[in-house]
Amino acid sequence: MSLFLLTKIRAAGIQQIAVSREWVQSAQLYHRGPFSLQDALCFYYAKNFNRLLLTNEKPLRNLCYQEQVSVHGTLWIIQQIDQRRILISAELCKWLSILVQKGIRMPKPELIELASTANWPLETNHPSPHY
Repeated sequence: MSLFLLTKIRAAGIQQIAVSREWVQSAQLYHRGPFSLQDALCFYYAKNFNRLLLTNEKPLRNLCYQEQVSVHGTLWIIQQIDQRRILISAELCKWLSILVQKGIRMPKPELIELASTANWPLETNHPSPHY
């Protein structure tokens, strides 16, 4: 990661958090079904410290909606980077194209809206409801 991007990430308030043993124990409550211990710990932290959770995993997003925990995914991150002018739009469009080529599933309506808002050329003729 470039020093420029790292500096911008820190300026946006994103930080690495040291995990306590007590958090791990408390997070065990959510370590069930499709959730890994890491998922459970992230959810526990976001819920108990009123933080935003970043994930693209549908079960974890659904749990956040049920428990009224703020949650966003990849497209939101890209949108924030564009709005804050951290990177140029052409670079972000390249990111989206790579994600699409890699088969990363993204909700088509939001993807189209993001591309049109940012005036990015994006192929929208895809056979599935998700990219």
